[in-house]
Amino acid sequence: MGQQKKEELIIILNITMVLILSNKNDFTTNLVQDWLYYYGKEVTRINSFIKDLSFKTNDIFIESDAGKEISLNGIKSFWYRKGRIIQPKNTKHQTIKSEFEISEGYISYLLEDKKGIGRYQQAMNLNKLIVLQIAKKNGLNIPNTFILDNKTDLLNLISENKDKKFVTKMKTESSMFQFEDTSSIIYTNVLNEKIVENLPEKFASSLIQEKIIAQRL
Repeated sequence: MGQQKKEELIIILNITMVLILSNKNDFTTNLVQDWLYYYGKEVTRINSFIKDLSFKTNDIFIESDAGKEISLNGIKSFWYRKGRIIQPKNTKHQTIKSEFEISEGYISYLLEDKKGIGRYQQAMNLNKLIVLQIAKKNGLNIPNTFILDNKTDLLNLISENKDKKFVTKMKTESSMFQFEDTSSIIYTNVLNEKIVENLPEKFASSLIQEKIIAQRL
């Protein structure tokens, strides 16, 4: 387990009921959950989004993936890892969408008011590409950054900059995924012409950055 995850775990070790919102195959969540069980903590994990909500006079109840009804007042710590608070409403009516967003924001506020880590509203509003653009506008040094979606431009970028190396990375946070019989990691990859030649002519828009060599102090 990495140092950051150890620190996150320490924050919630002294809490009784822990609610985790994540995705089903997120390997990092599995590791933290195993440690919490090891320390005898009661953990409820919800994958993707809260399936059902019940608003009572003095409390709000949420339904776990196992179908268990949990009191919001009984949750002592909340870890937002990934996912949505509530399942998005598939509707064209703006009024209904607005009502949904208000309810989601309210539940998010109540959960984030508890001891824990991760901020849902910040995660939903954070855009790595916008952050990079703002940093550049304000004179901060950032790696040369490109958003490309085709092999031709990517090959040209590499061939025209032989003295530089380029990497591709997720636009969202890097993740580990666990499946039934294996696990996989999405991480930063160094690009070269051989790798790019094996790509299709057109692919999803991807974040490409010049590789920066860390300077030792």
